[in-house]
Formats: sequence, C-alpha cells, structure tokens
Amino acid sequence: MGVEVTGVAQARAWRGGGLPPVERVRPGLWSIPVPLPANPLRYVLVYALEMPGGVALIDTGWSTDDVALHPADAALLPARFGIDVPELLGHMRTFLEGCGVPAAVLDELTEASMGVREFVALAQR
Repeated sequence: MGVEVTGVAQARAWRGGGLPPVERVRPGLWSIPVPLPANPLRYVLVYALEMPGGVALIDTGWSTDDVALHPADAALLPARFGIDVPELLGHMRTFLEGCGVPAAVLDELTEASMGVREFVALAQR
C-alpha cells in the first residue's frame, strides 16, 4: 500500500526545518501549524474542519504560553479534569452508556483517558 502525501507544503517544511504555511489539505479541511518552542517536534498541526454550523478544531496544541484555547473549549475542561476521579468516571460511564457503547467495552472506554490525566493541568490567564 502506498502513502498519499496530501500536505505537500507540510512535507517540504518538515524536510527544510521550517514551519509550514496554513494549508488546505482537502476540501473543507485545513491544517494550521502551531509552534512548539524548545521541542524537537517544532510544531503540531491543528486541523480546522469546515462544518455546516461553523468550524471544528482538532488537536489544538501544547501546554505553552504561545498556545491558547478558545473560551468555549476552555469552559468544558473543568467538568472533565477539575473534579475527582470517581466522579469523573461516573460522568464518563453515564455519557458512554447514553451514546450506546456496548457493555463489553464500557469499562475500558470509561477509563481510557486515565493514563494521560497526570499530564493535564488546568491553567487560566
């Protein structure tokens, strides 16, 4: 199976050691580079997906002063990370059950984010 390079400018910038421009990867899908200071990755790509009701942002960055989070997204974080673990897991289980997650994988998916919880910190400016 071959690999299709859709982000030509991204590949060129990576090889050249620079930051790629904002790029239309596909119709309705844009990549936006966000610098990662003092990091060998150099940048992450935020993806903007054009939706009927607006724009959805995917993978919005890194924990630095140079990377910000939209206030609407920031308002969601306390409910996810600002409560104790048992309460969080209870909310997650209820949410997943409401979405129709099969019982066979419910426990696994309920606790799926626990491995990265120690790397998440709420910060405000």
